[in-house]
Amino acid sequence: MTVRTRLILTILSGVALAVLLAWYAVVAPAQADSSAKVTVGEATLAPGGTAVVGVSVTPNGGKMVGALTIDVSYDESLASATSCTPSASCNPSYDDPDTPEVETNVVRLVWADLAGLSGQVGTITILAGDTADTTTNLSVVVVTCVDVEASPLQCSANDGSITIGPAKQPTGDTDGDGCGDMQENGPDATLGGLRDYLNFWDFFDPDMDGTVAFGDFLLLVQHFGTNDAGGTSPINRNSDPLTTPDPGPGNYHPLFDRGAVLGPNSWNVGPPDGAIAFGDFLSLIVQFTHSCAA
Repeated sequence: MTVRTRLILTILSGVALAVLLAWYAVVAPAQADSSAKVTVGEATLAPGGTAVVGVSVTPNGGKMVGALTIDVSYDESLASATSCTPSASCNPSYDDPDTPEVETNVVRLVWADLAGLSGQVGTITILAGDTADTTTNLSVVVVTCVDVEASPLQCSANDGSITIGPAKQPTGDTDGDGCGDMQENGPDATLGGLRDYLNFWDFFDPDMDGTVAFGDFLLLVQHFGTNDAGGTSPINRNSDPLTTPDPGPGNYHPLFDRGAVLGPNSWNVGPPDGAIAFGDFLSLIVQFTHSCAA
């Protein structure tokens, strides 16, 4: 082999190596990010209160999750799981038979779907203990994860959390929604009860006069069909509903927007979803005539 030939082969080898490294730099991260994600939600509740957190699956890399088993653990000195869904394939007090210790703080959830799992696929209902101003993680361990063809699939997990807020005040309105803490803790929804004193959004009173009435419907009509451009508008779902001025009819404002149902009652809704639509009218209808006015 001549010197010239060796030189050409060396150059070609160098070029091939550079191409291979460039391919690896682009493809390898994409492959590493091809795992599906399992996410457990977050909630804030009062001591002794109940919250429902969602469990969702986000497919990635073109592979759908066909079957999934996860364990969710928490600090049992601060909270307990009372139920979960899908009820036919979950256990809110799972005790692993392969471990010698008795476990009372693990929720096991199991799914199988030939069409693939996506979006919210289950829930966990959490009962808070009496300790205020504390947080417990909802730690997720993926036990099994396969695709719709039963081939192993990499699944990553995003832990959730439960925050237990301050104790209810005998007087005062901690969340600022117009209903006193003790009213929200009461047994009568029409008087503001069966609500969360830490959740501003579960008393839908846009004019903030203490009563859900016809005037609130008129205000909602004036803002119907508006949105916050995916959260990018100057006034958006994350703006303070009480201190942000209302830009007027035909414009988005979070005071007139509500999100998904978070609790056991249809009025136990969560933060805005960024669009004032038909669902917001439904949230208002189920609270019509509810009043926290003195």
